[in-house]
Amino acid sequence: MSTKQLLTTALLLAVSVSTANAGYPEIECSTDSVFAANNCHQCFDWGQREVGENIANIDDLWKNVSDNQKIMFEQDQSDPRMQSLGWSQWRQVPDSEDFWERPDVLKNLYSDQDEGYILEPGLSVKFIKSAIDSAYRLESTEASQWENAGLLIFPLLTHTVLEGGDYSTDDEVHNECVLYKAAGETTPSEPGTPTKEPEPKKMTQVETWAEAYLILLFALILGFVYIKTRKQA
Repeated sequence: MSTKQLLTTALLLAVSVSTANAGYPEIECSTDSVFAANNCHQCFDWGQREVGENIANIDDLWKNVSDNQKIMFEQDQSDPRMQSLGWSQWRQVPDSEDFWERPDVLKNLYSDQDEGYILEPGLSVKFIKSAIDSAYRLESTEASQWENAGLLIFPLLTHTVLEGGDYSTDDEVHNECVLYKAAGETTPSEPGTPTKEPEPKKMTQVETWAEAYLILLFALILGFVYIKTRKQA
């Protein structure tokens, strides 16, 4: 991306940017049925979002709450995705394959021997983040205030490291989900709102002062001719 493109994107993000990171409040997944519908294992609520607002500086943590090492293979992973809710439209800004990247703190855990990232028991690490010039933008929504507008899903697939250096062949899938709600106003021009048709023009409607003057002048001439004709008769 060129310097000009980077500056342009930075200016766009500066107009309306909110930060979403691993500090969003955690809630029980049972609080909303949307979590179960999207196979969420850990759930978060990041409040209301307005139409036109950008969500930048997004990241997520990988936590090892077990008593064994965990390993994450790059080829097993899928990028986070925004699930639209409430007839909402979200857009990546910019729309690029380089939207997501691995943080340096995760890269430091890479094992050349095991060809994966290894996390010790009881530790946590930021395993993914959005690029510095990237954001999600809420383009439009039909959701009312505090209704669901989007669900950002962070999939993570890991394996348990066994004794002797082997690892479990069972995939351990963990989906972390962040819920966003509408801030009240829907779209700049709300969908479904009927457009008022202009009233049809009346045939006798006078459009301009010039037309009115000509009509009056013509009426005076007709009146003068009529009077003159009556006198000659």
